[in-house]
Amino acid sequence: MDSHMTIGADGQIHFTDATHPDIVQASPDMHTTPEYPPHHEVPAPHEEAEIHIAPEPGAPSVEDVVLKPDPLSENGPIEAISQHVYENSHGISIDPDVTHGYLSKNGIYVFGGDDNTLYEQAQKYAQEYNVSVFVDKSYKIFGLINVSRVVEFTPTDNGPLAMVIHHGPSLVPDTDNFTKRIF
Repeated sequence: MDSHMTIGADGQIHFTDATHPDIVQASPDMHTTPEYPPHHEVPAPHEEAEIHIAPEPGAPSVEDVVLKPDPLSENGPIEAISQHVYENSHGISIDPDVTHGYLSKNGIYVFGGDDNTLYEQAQKYAQEYNVSVFVDKSYKIFGLINVSRVVEFTPTDNGPLAMVIHHGPSLVPDTDNFTKRIF
């Protein structure tokens, strides 16, 4: 037997089959489904309202935290401090926002900063000192799946550098294994 049930716009339940159309009358005091999404009115702030956020007592100012003189500069310009600087177990300061060369048990790595600077510094060092230099170019697919990839710039006999791409985690640098900052 083929039957069908519908709920009408008036809230009535309609049962039908091939031979008997029936209507079930809903009770007048029956609960109904609330409107979705619910409508809420948010009152606007008063025209003369002001918002003040007081800093915690003894908290440093934004300028003290974010800006400082560059100790390596002759002119002492103000530059932003990276919020990601850390020290590894060998006492080496690592800043992922600034490009530096590091010595590791697997070789020489150029780490930190933007892609253009990474590649430029790695190639320059490899060419100048006739050594292989690694750059970590690992990434995530959809922000979830790790893809390990390391680019190696290595000198050749006829002059130009060769770029070799290594897949897999074996050459991905562990910054805790950086033993010396070389530039």
